[in-house]
Amino acid sequence: MRKFTDLPAAARAIWAKSGELNGHGLLCHMLDVAAVAEAMLSRESRTTWQWLSASFGLPSENLPRWLGAMSGLHDFGKAIPGFQAKWPEGQMADRAAGLGFKPVSLSAARHDLASAAFLRTELVRHFPGAGWAQAISQALGAHHGYFPSSQEVKGAKPLYESVEWASARGQLLEAYFSALSLDESPTLNELSLPALAWLAGLTSVADWIGSNEAWFSLGERAELIHEHHAKARELAEVALDEIGWP
Repeated sequence: MRKFTDLPAAARAIWAKSGELNGHGLLCHMLDVAAVAEAMLSRESRTTWQWLSASFGLPSENLPRWLGAMSGLHDFGKAIPGFQAKWPEGQMADRAAGLGFKPVSLSAARHDLASAAFLRTELVRHFPGAGWAQAISQALGAHHGYFPSSQEVKGAKPLYESVEWASARGQLLEAYFSALSLDESPTLNELSLPALAWLAGLTSVADWIGSNEAWFSLGERAELIHEHHAKARELAEVALDEIGWP
């Protein structure tokens, strides 16, 4: 079981939300949103589960964890120099951890587009043969309500970033998937537009809830990474109850 302290300094320093002290780490936020999406799915009807199972090619018992994990990836694109430079204190922490900020790499700052761009290849690396990877990445890039074009996604990666960035992103993703223990992936290579739009909507709402500090305080809430997710799952139930989510 991995601890947050086991993460290389650069991967741990990358932030998702600014705030007092160290803000909220990207890995923590991804786990928070994954937990919210999973909690939302656990409350869905059997009819919805049947539709999702057919739409994504997943057994119903694996739907909440797997789709929740995909939703949590929505902000992966924040791990780029252009976004990390938006918060001076966070940028200073990144620099101290060994991440460089070449001026030429700062022009790419759209984290939604960067998420879609990076996840196209990262999902295939983690799930070999994943014909669904591009469609899922496009849906996650739409978590602010707009489906980006392929041309927009193509130009979303930063130019000439220092090699430490790719390493930090890889380490973040490894820790994320390890904490969630995903056993299966979709058996379908082609996913329907309604299914992708549904995933984008789920992700948008889960992100909104998981970003609310009234329920999800900033910072690491456990020593072990998977325990942060477990605690976030408990907080998600509280949040949904207070919202009145059915």
